[in-house]
Amino acid sequence: MDGKPFWYRLVFSPIIWGILLGGIYITALWWLGGLSTRENINLFFADIRLFIIASIWWIFFFAQFILPVRTNKDRIKIFQRLLLRFFSSSSGPALFIENGKLIEKNDESKKTGAGVIVLDTASAVVLKKFDQFTRTSGPGVIFTRKGEVIAGKPVPLHKLVDSAGPREKEDPFVPENKDKKTKAYLETQNRRLETSALTRDGIEIVPNISVVFKIDANPATGKEAGSRFGFNKEAVHKAVWHTSVNLALGTHQTTEWHQLPINIAVDLWREYLGKYRFDELFQATQDVPKKTEKDLEKTKNAQETPAKVSSTSYGFRGVLCDVLSDLNKILLNLSQKIDKRISPPVQDEEKCIETLEASSLKKISQEKETALQSIKRLINQRMKEATYPVTDRYGKSDDSSPRESSEYKLLTKERGIRILAVSITNLRFAPELEKGLIENWSTTWLKNAENEKNFIEEQHKLRARKGQEKALLEYAFSLSKQMLRKESKKPDAALKALLQATRREIIRNPQLHKIAEKEIAQLTDMILWIDKEESSHAS
Repeated sequence: MDGKPFWYRLVFSPIIWGILLGGIYITALWWLGGLSTRENINLFFADIRLFIIASIWWIFFFAQFILPVRTNKDRIKIFQRLLLRFFSSSSGPALFIENGKLIEKNDESKKTGAGVIVLDTASAVVLKKFDQFTRTSGPGVIFTRKGEVIAGKPVPLHKLVDSAGPREKEDPFVPENKDKKTKAYLETQNRRLETSALTRDGIEIVPNISVVFKIDANPATGKEAGSRFGFNKEAVHKAVWHTSVNLALGTHQTTEWHQLPINIAVDLWREYLGKYRFDELFQATQDVPKKTEKDLEKTKNAQETPAKVSSTSYGFRGVLCDVLSDLNKILLNLSQKIDKRISPPVQDEEKCIETLEASSLKKISQEKETALQSIKRLINQRMKEATYPVTDRYGKSDDSSPRESSEYKLLTKERGIRILAVSITNLRFAPELEKGLIENWSTTWLKNAENEKNFIEEQHKLRARKGQEKALLEYAFSLSKQMLRKESKKPDAALKALLQATRREIIRNPQLHKIAEKEIAQLTDMILWIDKEESSHAS
């Protein structure tokens, strides 16, 4: 059923309209005397020929508007499939795939004749014939040959999220009802076993694990052919071709490609959790890798680099974007040269500020992380990167060189799956352990708060001193610029010019003008006194 009411299908049925128009034609022919005369017989056969020719022509004319095709070869293919669909029982499927989901009517996908498949920009398929893969196709219109069907299921090209573990409000540690085991309780326990793992001291932890992934492909940019989600024939083929049989569920149960990332993430979670004690999960005792300091420097440099205007199209807009990018580079170089000219040499106080900033970055890079953060980081590295740092049985970093990640090789290189992120949230454990964790936090929160307060105050002092230095430099530069315009060699005239420039600078600044009214009056009095002294000396 397609969900349309009976009257709708009846009114717009070509069979009903054919019977109706045919009846009108036969009635008109009967009024003309029927087929009793030779002239009416010739007219009847002429009308039949005209009807067949016109039907074929109109089918060919309207066929090119059914699907988004551009070439005459594709128009002919649509016409052929429409003729087969109207006049033959061996027609193929007409399918539409949206966001990796098959949309069909009345078991269309089971037809084996020559058909057509329309895929949106977020879908791809692998076709097969007699259990042998024939081709991999992405977004667009696909004309299938006789015997060609979709292998497995369509492949979505957009981001996918797969999760494991109990639901949000479920408590897997609730004691079971000895009198009766309800269906909901059994389902909760099954979800508990999906992510259940033991720490090194034998404590069970049940989290929610989520994996964000997609087919390993880069989106098309500019006028490149492809999909904005990215389409890679080889990656799609690998994902479908490596579909495996799950012997634990039976000989006919398969593990689809999109089920593999969450299974690997759960296995890694169990592997790493077994290296740490329960109390280490929430205490910042683990060393952060040394490359974190480099990441901080990269972030700092990225913030100081101006944004680049990228040309996403050709023609006039593309040329304009290139000109703006070059202009940004010129302005950056010019501003750096001006800064070098007007900036005074680095004094001891500024060196102290730079030393304080460097020590702050070093402090951040040497901070500790909890074992839970280490587990998340290591799982992400093993699933997203080609190499990962080795840890011993106690979770400590090994000094040996990084090891090749078999998980990355399996997922990305062999299965065509790109892992974007792995998250571990909502940890659940026995209620008595949670109470002890809260009590331990209550005894240590003051010390942690004091450490954070000291760090924030240190950062505040650093920013305040840098702000003061910047304000003094700007103020001195503005006064010196105004003083150079006067070019006065007399001390009293130079003093007057300095006082006038200072007053003008305060008046121009709205914030200073509000809080420095007294100082403005004092500067005015000093200027008037200098004028009075000049007039007295002149007289």
